[in-house]
Amino acid sequence: MPDEEFWESYGDIEGTGRQIFESIVCEGQGSLAARVLNFYNINCSNSSDSIGGDLTNLDIKHMDAMQIVKQSLMEHSAINDGMWEPIVNGEGEVEFKDIGSYSSGVEGHIYHQIQTMDYKEECKGVMITGRKP
Repeated sequence: MPDEEFWESYGDIEGTGRQIFESIVCEGQGSLAARVLNFYNINCSNSSDSIGGDLTNLDIKHMDAMQIVKQSLMEHSAINDGMWEPIVNGEGEVEFKDIGSYSSGVEGHIYHQIQTMDYKEECKGVMITGRKP
C-alpha cells in the first residue's frame, strides 16, 4: 500500500509548505534561453530576447538550466544557419552572439607575434643493440 503522506509532502522544504522545485510555464514562442536567465535574475540584453528556440517538442522537465540554455541556442543555430553562444558584455549582461560574425573589438597594432615553422630531422643512422638468442 503506498504511503500517501510521503507523496503529499514530496518536494516540501522541511514541512514549510514551500516546494523545492520551481516551474517555468511556457506560454508559447520565444527564447527559452533568455527566459531561463531572467528566471535566475541574470541580466540578459534586450537584443537576446529573440535569440534562442522554444524547444517545443522536447521534454525539458529533467534538464538543468544550463542544458536548456545550450539546447535553446542549438535549436536557434540549426534554424538560422549559424552557431550561437552566450557571452558576457562589458556591462555584465549576457548576450547571445553568432560565432564568427562579430569582431573582438581589438583594433590597431598587434604587439606580439608567434613564429611557426616545420622542422624535420633526417635519420642519420640506426643502431641495433642486443645479442643473438
